[in-house]
Amino acid sequence: MKATQAKDPTALALVASRSHRSPRLSGVKHTLNIQEEHPMGSVGLKIGFIANGGADLYMEPGPYTKSWDACAPEAILRGAGGCFTDIHGNPIHYGTNEVRNLHGVLATTKDCHERVLQALTGLCVSCEG
Repeated sequence: MKATQAKDPTALALVASRSHRSPRLSGVKHTLNIQEEHPMGSVGLKIGFIANGGADLYMEPGPYTKSWDACAPEAILRGAGGCFTDIHGNPIHYGTNEVRNLHGVLATTKDCHERVLQALTGLCVSCEG
């Protein structure tokens, strides 16, 4: 597995939830001019899709994922060369009593992580989703 760079670095592909849609995701799509979207269920499936080179990013800006949704997928994505943080670029912490990822999750290929974080900062994304 290898989370690979897009052939055209300006053309990012997004993998998104089929059933939960954040208004901020539309803002990110517009800011980054994302035209390609792959809807699917399960955080694990989405991260696996990125790890296999099927998309460049997945974002859940709110506290809707839990530590058990993120832990194994993070290991897989990092093993494939990708990045997995909260939406502020900070590591996800698993050794706490809080099971919700309060500051959301951002999973990307390595080459686009900073660009996506900058877009999120420009949109004033908070942990509210």
